[in-house]
Amino acid sequence: MKPIFFALFNFLFCLSVLAQTRIEFEHKLAIPEGKSEELWTYLKSTFTEQTALSDEHFEDTYYDTSDFAILDSRGALRRRKRINLTNSEDRKHGRSLIQLKLPGGEVAARKEIKFEVKEKYVESALTTPLSVIIKDRDRGEFVQGLESMKLTERDLSVVFTLMQRRRRIYISRNNQPLMTLSLDQVEVRKWLISVSFEELEIEINEKAYTAASETERLEMKAESERVLSKIQTFMPMQVDQSSKYQKSLNLIEKKLPCFRMLIRYLP
Repeated sequence: MKPIFFALFNFLFCLSVLAQTRIEFEHKLAIPEGKSEELWTYLKSTFTEQTALSDEHFEDTYYDTSDFAILDSRGALRRRKRINLTNSEDRKHGRSLIQLKLPGGEVAARKEIKFEVKEKYVESALTTPLSVIIKDRDRGEFVQGLESMKLTERDLSVVFTLMQRRRRIYISRNNQPLMTLSLDQVEVRKWLISVSFEELEIEINEKAYTAASETERLEMKAESERVLSKIQTFMPMQVDQSSKYQKSLNLIEKKLPCFRMLIRYLP
């Protein structure tokens, strides 16, 4: 695990400016069963100043090695397709990305690298090599990253596809994006198994956070903590910073303890 972990971090520092590398800072809360609509109504009625709303659908396909080396390093590699259910004119509607997520220096922080997918491959088969569908300008960085982890695309295979509905509130300050509140309803189906969960993410705008000074980041975190406290006062929820990939796998393994062994042999 450690060689993969350090190689992932080396990958971050070796990337050129062509790939989009950002730092995300978020609090993740497990929504109690049957409480999502009550929570969403509260969020809409409470955080009303300088906000916008969106309703989106994500299709996230996760890739890993046969021994789950990426997961065990607390990372994730996924192919994401995004559909905006409220605004088909949104520039991100129908877009597909390859995203590599890595642990940050704090529990609530992670690093994320985004690689754009060529438009003609947005609907391509999930087994299509990722280096083929990534835009030419990003392909070298992606391949280099795999090599730095002592991996090739031959080592990767599809683990599962996660379907997600995301309702989101955008909060701004001084006409600048500050944070988002995302209510995520997640479902994963693999073979005859189906698992689902719901969570709330309180995330500082990743572009602003990445570009901010340490002083500015502290101010952003303080505001995030105030929002977290306010929401927890209304509806106490368990903080669970594990990724959706990890959560989904944990739930699948509760139903099928031998899942990791079977995934090596079954598509």
